[in-house]
Amino acid sequence: MKKSTYIYTVLCVIAIVISIVNCKDEDLLESGLQTDMKDFSLQEAKNFFQTQAHANLTLSRSLDNKRNKTVSPGDFLPNWDAAVSSTNNGLACYDIPITPTYHFKAIYVDERNGKPSAGKVNVYQKLVIVKDVKSNRMDQYILTLIPSKLYDSRNGAQTCNNFINCADKGGFTGVALYSCVYSQVTARISTFKNGVKTRGVFLLNASGKTNLSDKYEQARALASTVYIQKKKMVLTRGEDDYNYDYDYGNEDDYTYIGETLEEVIITPESNNNETSGGNDEWEIIAPPDSGTIDPEPTEPESTSTEDDTVTENNNGDQNSDEKSIPLSTAEKKAVNSLLIQLEKLKNIDRTKYTIEKQNYCRSTARTSKDGVLQLCQLFFSSDNLTEIDRIATIWHEMYHIDHKHYGKLEMTILEKTIVLNPPPYIEKILNERLDIMYGKYIMTPETREADFKQELIIDRYGTIEYYKNELETHKAERENFPEVSHYYENERTWLEWTYEQLLIIATEQSSNK
Repeated sequence: MKKSTYIYTVLCVIAIVISIVNCKDEDLLESGLQTDMKDFSLQEAKNFFQTQAHANLTLSRSLDNKRNKTVSPGDFLPNWDAAVSSTNNGLACYDIPITPTYHFKAIYVDERNGKPSAGKVNVYQKLVIVKDVKSNRMDQYILTLIPSKLYDSRNGAQTCNNFINCADKGGFTGVALYSCVYSQVTARISTFKNGVKTRGVFLLNASGKTNLSDKYEQARALASTVYIQKKKMVLTRGEDDYNYDYDYGNEDDYTYIGETLEEVIITPESNNNETSGGNDEWEIIAPPDSGTIDPEPTEPESTSTEDDTVTENNNGDQNSDEKSIPLSTAEKKAVNSLLIQLEKLKNIDRTKYTIEKQNYCRSTARTSKDGVLQLCQLFFSSDNLTEIDRIATIWHEMYHIDHKHYGKLEMTILEKTIVLNPPPYIEKILNERLDIMYGKYIMTPETREADFKQELIIDRYGTIEYYKNELETHKAERENFPEVSHYYENERTWLEWTYEQLLIIATEQSSNK
């Protein structure tokens, strides 16, 4: 596996707040969407909100706490007069603008012309209340929208108005994060491009421990290297009806958003009458305001792994079951050129391998669970990879395929996270990798240190066989391709060291069972 820390989905760092932006627009009052629905009245939604507020009074006291590291807006005031109704697939919803206590900005990194592009964006939030019209159950969430730079520049404060939860998404490109109103537990994370969902995971309907682990890992991947810093808005009176001042707090107080993902606890259901014999059923135990209704009604819930679940193949990358796509004409030409050179160098038979492209992976290449060689977007777009690096990458995956190093990777969550202790040469490599990840953007020392530490935190591990296969393949690759670029040498040295540490952990954990 050739993993890189370039991020193509989300990289958010909270920046200085210079203006108040929330999901409020008087034009909504005249919108045809703002109507009571037959199966779900606005008054019913309002009553549900008020009942929940009373029931979660203790939890609500933590909303305005500046130590709260989530993307909670803090205490907020819903604007019921501007509520927008919509329905889809048996789910009825009201999108309700809010006046929040806290506001966020972000640095969003997306891909333009095959290269990462960063820019400051506003973060928009509103309240959504949903009702399953069949069961009459209701839930409510804070919807946080983090748009791409281009989308934010074109739409600005209209972002929330464009994105209607159970209707059209207004061409939205960016990240949508749904969190429980009072506990701030993350319920769903989805990414969108031009109004179409590209990836997503709902965390509150896991069917068991393994399924929850998969979902949680996918959520972490979607929110990887997202940093937040909230700003408190102080309402003052002036010549205008409302002016806003900002309590900036500590400018360097950044939070890695992956740490704010509350992992839902699951325990075996007790049986007082008989022993389960190892076939425990599992139940989710979550804070009292955590809902079970998926707020995103795109289609009836899929049972495939294409959207809401994750499997990992032999290279450890996420979303291995997402469909591959054919190579474009230009990509096919480039790959064929590399294969011709590889045939001359190593006498391989390229007709033995199926090669496709996979857009949504965080590696340069990987092998699918059914033995297809998948080249990721980074393989084609990275300026750091040389021709010999790409040839070595392809050879690496061919070695996996030849030795049948593929299939689903089972991950086990550690009871307590482990922090790796890198030797000086690994520290140097890790710092160089962070330099590449940040690019021109200057990060605070505190944020950089947090990133450095995050790379060394291990909270789960795979099988002993998996790590042995990876180390075997890396050793063979190094013997066959000793001369590669400095960047590529750093990448494989980092991976080799990491796999060695994970093999030790997997072996120790196995012996303790």
